[in-house]
Amino acid sequence: LGLSFPAGLHLDRLARTCAVPVKAGDVFYKNGEVSFSGMETRAQRQIASGSAVPAELAQWVLATVWDGLRRLLDGAAADRPMATLVAAGGVLANDYLRRQLDSYCRKQQIRLLTAAPEFSCDKASGAAFWAAWKNRSTR
Repeated sequence: LGLSFPAGLHLDRLARTCAVPVKAGDVFYKNGEVSFSGMETRAQRQIASGSAVPAELAQWVLATVWDGLRRLLDGAAADRPMATLVAAGGVLANDYLRRQLDSYCRKQQIRLLTAAPEFSCDKASGAAFWAAWKNRSTR
C-alpha cells in the first residue's frame, strides 16, 4: 500500500476513510494460538494484482487483526475467567483496535487497564507499563 514504516498509524488513518462495511478475514485459531499467514497472503495477492482498494484493505486488515485478538481473549477467558486485563504496546496505539478491546471488555465485564496511546508505540513500553502496574499492586 506504500505506507511508510512504522505503518500502524498510517493504516489506522487510511482505514478511517473506508466508506463501506468490511467483514474480517477468517483467522486460523487452535489451542490458544492464531495464525495470520493465510490472511497476509490474501492481502498481498490483492495488492500484487492491483485489485486492492486501499481504504477497504486497511479496514479489512484491522478487522482481521481484531478477530484474531478476540479469539485469543475468548480462549484465555475459557481457560481462566479474567477480572482485569492489562494491555499496552503497539497494537493499542491503533484507535480501531483500542475501541474494539474496550467494547469487548465492557461486554465481558473485564476491567481494562491501558497505557495512553502515546505510550503504546512498541512492546517495550507495554512491558514497562505492565511492570509498573504490577509493582504498584504488590506494595
